[in-house]
Amino acid sequence: MLALFRGTTGRSASDLACLALAASGVGLWSMLDNPVVGLALFLVADVAGAVPTLRDTWRDPRKEAAASWFLGLAGSCLNLALVDPTSWAAGTGGFGIWGFPLYLAAVNACVLALIARGRLPGSYPGVRIKLFTSLPMAAT
Repeated sequence: MLALFRGTTGRSASDLACLALAASGVGLWSMLDNPVVGLALFLVADVAGAVPTLRDTWRDPRKEAAASWFLGLAGSCLNLALVDPTSWAAGTGGFGIWGFPLYLAAVNACVLALIARGRLPGSYPGVRIKLFTSLPMAAT
């Protein structure tokens, strides 16, 4: 919510749509007695909340700090490593245990991949990295 009013990229219709979807998913999650269905709805809501971050990181990867996303990924991977092997069986009970850490690992990895993509030479049009200073760079 705070990002809508204090964010650096402004508000767009897609940001507001993602916020509405996230709010409705959290609202439905809070009304259910089934924790696994609630988790699934929460994950849908959180994906809607992650879309603006992923979009903005795609557009300008330099705005995100890789260290915080790496720590989130490391924490999620540690959480997954501690899941009891019997919980990995297919079924709703197992998903209730490993679903959220797996989702967090995937989102953190995606953001890190977008940040890394933006740091590759020639990958971000706003940044010029000269690999060979003796060779002239072609105009893009």
